[in-house]
Amino acid sequence: MFIEKLEPQEAQKALAAGRQAYEWKTKDPHQLPIVGPGYDDHPGRNRARREGRYAETLDEAKALARGMGTEVSLVFFLAEQEA
Repeated sequence: MFIEKLEPQEAQKALAAGRQAYEWKTKDPHQLPIVGPGYDDHPGRNRARREGRYAETLDEAKALARGMGTEVSLVFFLAEQEA
């Protein structure tokens, strides 16, 4: 497994095709990440939900980022490593 990083415009196509975001990266390096539905660590995902750092969609992630005073710069997806 490896992480594929896409800019929000490109990520929108992947999301429309049914892929799930692992993480929504913001421009502020000091912010904790916004976790997506592809994040496979259930306790970590639940903690992110409690802390208001969980988003199902790009629009939700953008709204959370605005509330943090930043914006989404990259969307991370888990991907299979090609042989």
